[in-house]
Amino acid sequence: MKTFDGATDALREVKRLAAEMDIHDKIYLAFNEYYERFFVSDDNDELSETIHQRWRDSGCKSKPEDEASEYEVWEYSIAENKEKYPNTYRSAN
Repeated sequence: MKTFDGATDALREVKRLAAEMDIHDKIYLAFNEYYERFFVSDDNDELSETIHQRWRDSGCKSKPEDEASEYEVWEYSIAENKEKYPNTYRSAN
């Protein structure tokens, strides 16, 4: 996982990873306005652990769900998946 201060660098990393994707890969871009940080990973478990760790580092004063709701997360998948699995990607743009 990589952390970025700005959207431009984070999106460059998404683009770099996308060039290496195969049909089963996904890329995750997460943003937290409070920390003003972008996170890019191709592993959803790693992203989940990072969010959980930030909650623990804050002293666990809020509910884990509240911490998670502060993140916006985008999942990138290749367009071929949208064609092959239309029900899964029905509301994807």
